[in-house]
Amino acid sequence: MNLELFLADLEAKPAALRELARALDDDDPYGGLPGGDVPGAAGSIRYRGDDDPDVARLTETLVAEVVAATWWAR
Repeated sequence: MNLELFLADLEAKPAALRELARALDDDDPYGGLPGGDVPGAAGSIRYRGDDDPDVARLTETLVAEVVAATWWAR
């Protein structure tokens, strides 16, 4: 492992993550998605307050995938 590259990447992460957070705030990737239970499902596990867009964004299992796709697309 190249420690200089590793350190440079580590030092650049906070600014890159702030930029990504601003981009996600400007364009909500979940804005048009319906939420709630899946019809016909045997059950569901919900988070308290997940009808709040901020809570839904943080509890959605696809958040990591959306962040990764956004990150790699840049």
